[in-house]
Amino acid sequence: MEHRRRDVALAPLAVIALAATGVLSAVWVALLHNLGTFIVIANAGRLLRMDEGGQPPQPARNAAGIP
Repeated sequence: MEHRRRDVALAPLAVIALAATGVLSAVWVALLHNLGTFIVIANAGRLLRMDEGGQPPQPARNAAGIP
C-alpha cells in the first residue's frame, strides 16, 4: 500500500514535468488534472458507501420487499 500511495503522489509531479518541458500542452495538463480530481472524488464516494465490515451496503427495500 505504501508504494501505491507514493506512486499516486508522484503522478502529478510527472505531469508538471512534462508540461514544463513542452511535451504536454496546457489543455492536456488541465484534462489530466481534472481526471485526477475525479478519481479522488469517486474514491471518496466509494469509501463513504462502504460499511464497517468492508462490504457495500445492501439496497434499501420498501414495505413490499422491492429494492
